Amino acid sequence: MHDGIIDKNPMERVKNLKIETRKADPFTLEEIGKILDIAQGQMRNLIQFAVWTGLRTSELIALEW
Repeated sequence: MHDGIIDKNPMERVKNLKIETRKADPFTLEEIGKILDIAQGQMRNLIQFAVWTGLRTSELIALEW
């Protein structure tokens, strides 16, 4: 349209979606403690690392020693 190839903007009829944000609901320190008490070995290390660094699941999966 800006180049003069077409007369009308085909996107004029398209409505943008509403942006919905959710409030974060992190674990409390008590909940973290209970989770870590149950976890053992490398799983405990991974969970503890994930909680304190805030990495996303996909970022954790991509980690290597």
